[in-house]
Amino acid sequence: MKATTLFPLFIAIVLFSACRETSVKKTTGSKISISSLTIEKIALDSIDNCSYIGFSGIRGDSVFYFDEVLSYLYSISLDGHIGERQLGLGKSASELPIKNPMQVCYSKEDDAFNIMGSSYDLYTYYPADRKTHRINMKPTGTDDSFQSSTAYTLWDEVLLEGNNDYIYYNIFGNNEKVDIFNRSDYIDKAALLMKVSKETGEMTPIGSYSDYYKTNKNKIKHLPRYYFDIDDEGGFYFTFQVDSIIYHYDKDFNLIESFGLQGRNMNTKLSDPGSTTESFVKAFMADKDNVGHYYWIKNCKDYVFRSYFKSNKSNTDGLQIYKDGILIGDVDVPKNFRVSGYTGSYFVTNISFKESPASMTFYRFKLK
Repeated sequence: MKATTLFPLFIAIVLFSACRETSVKKTTGSKISISSLTIEKIALDSIDNCSYIGFSGIRGDSVFYFDEVLSYLYSISLDGHIGERQLGLGKSASELPIKNPMQVCYSKEDDAFNIMGSSYDLYTYYPADRKTHRINMKPTGTDDSFQSSTAYTLWDEVLLEGNNDYIYYNIFGNNEKVDIFNRSDYIDKAALLMKVSKETGEMTPIGSYSDYYKTNKNKIKHLPRYYFDIDDEGGFYFTFQVDSIIYHYDKDFNLIESFGLQGRNMNTKLSDPGSTTESFVKAFMADKDNVGHYYWIKNCKDYVFRSYFKSNKSNTDGLQIYKDGILIGDVDVPKNFRVSGYTGSYFVTNISFKESPASMTFYRFKLK
């Protein structure tokens, strides 16, 4: 091929890349219309033979509670009343053959609960016909490549989201060849999510850290957590632990929108993670319960909710409310406040668990 033929092609590629880059919508404004929330705390009825730990979310017009130990699935009304119980431990088609799953989520597209085990096993439970289906996950590649599913393991707090085609969960490098302690380029190269096909079990690592993390990795690498949610088109909303920007990606993880402002009264004084494992761990221990950080994100109706921790001196957390990329509310909320969905004219949070005395509660609120 002649050079004269290559030159126009090169120009076309450059122009196409520039168009893609400038197509990303960036918003940083605020128009505060919500200065406070009227939050109701709802106590659940007591349940016989219950572990009082587990997972929760929204299904249709009710809240669900999945008992982590007993594998019971309950329907809960918005008033906290216990409804129908399904599943349970067992090997029949209407039961679950494991206990203590890593995480449970609901996907409304196929009206299914996605239940993650600890050994490359996923289960989908369809409450309409009360049948459980096992998905055998298929890790591939070698453990020394960031492009390989074998190189990753589960976070201690597993985040699970799904639709009718795929299940996604957050991942972390699982050995010294690819972990954040031994690889100075971890932030630059590591994937964020494992994409698992519901049909075949094929596993594909996808995603990457934000440019802010890549630019400031030597200062913030000890706070590498992130949180995500799936939109109605199969794309992703992401918030990173100490990055004030929210990122909206399409289903192929192309950035299509970024927006967001820093939360109020957040402690932003970080410890130096240094260059050794010892200094990394020391900085992490000093900052994990002290430094302000973002810990939850939910795309719900026309809004994006983001929860954040201010500092260890604050008695409240913060909740930011965005609409069309504009901050319309930044309010004080109880600790560990995580919006799980919208139903019955209420926005509802995840269930909180208390050990002594054993109890379960959630919050609900409306936006005026």
